[in-house]
Amino acid sequence: MRVSKNILKLFENHPVNKIDENNLLTCTHDSKDNVYLIKKGAIKIFKHAGSIDFIFAIGFEGEIIGLEQVILEEVSDKSYVALKNSEIVCIPVSELKNEILKNEELLPDILHYVSDFSDQLEHRIVNLNQKSVINNFATLLYSLSKLKVNEIVPHIISTKDIASLIGTTTNYVYKTIQKLEDKSIITFKDRKLRIINKELLKKLALEKIVQS
Repeated sequence: MRVSKNILKLFENHPVNKIDENNLLTCTHDSKDNVYLIKKGAIKIFKHAGSIDFIFAIGFEGEIIGLEQVILEEVSDKSYVALKNSEIVCIPVSELKNEILKNEELLPDILHYVSDFSDQLEHRIVNLNQKSVINNFATLLYSLSKLKVNEIVPHIISTKDIASLIGTTTNYVYKTIQKLEDKSIITFKDRKLRIINKELLKKLALEKIVQS
């Protein structure tokens, strides 16, 4: 998703906050409702539903999360946690709403970005229904491979989180891992998942034909 210059300019005079792996996002100011620009790393977006954490998406470098709060008159029920050591810039929602009143070009840009984010979530839901688990798993792994780490599991994401993101069970995630091992795309040893053939992974992720 492309971020407009109008939106990016809002973050220019705000400090960069360093967030350690597995920590919730925090800011230097006291506001509880914030919008975050991801300067570095990856952020898990989720909400608590009883004893279960439902994952909406993963935000990557250059993306903005929480922007929907600016146009919705409700407090966000989402939480954000760093999947690896990350750097973020945060702005209080109240500040952004004030900026909208000053700049008439800002609101259309925000609406466009929020719409793109919603379309991305809808696209993921459609894929969960139309593509197989192995295709969806490959797509997720290929996205995470952009973080350039040696171990995707458990260093970046757990098998439980993977199951939530691709709409399956943890047991089936392990079965899918075995299938990807058999295709010589990944290795999984001592519960550590490494990608060994990124080109094959990309091909499977983009495959339109449903794989068994």
